[in-house]
Amino acid sequence: MVLFIKAGVRLTTCKHQGVISLFDREFVKTELFDKKYSAMLHGTFDERLEGDYKEFAELSRDDAQRAIGHAKEFLVAVNEKGV
Repeated sequence: MVLFIKAGVRLTTCKHQGVISLFDREFVKTELFDKKYSAMLHGTFDERLEGDYKEFAELSRDDAQRAIGHAKEFLVAVNEKGV
């Protein structure tokens, strides 16, 4: 949320998928952020949906550690951009 506010981007959605799409449009397509951050967001969101809604989802400790690593890397990138 802060990323969008600091960049002057108006949020037009309250859905997670919409926020990810907006991130792609405003920050990845403009090459402010590398495509790998989009992949991280999409992948982690897909795993979250699987864990929340799939009846017998099997997400491992490694999956959780990877998501935490992605979150940390994403935050570092945001702070480095000064956005």
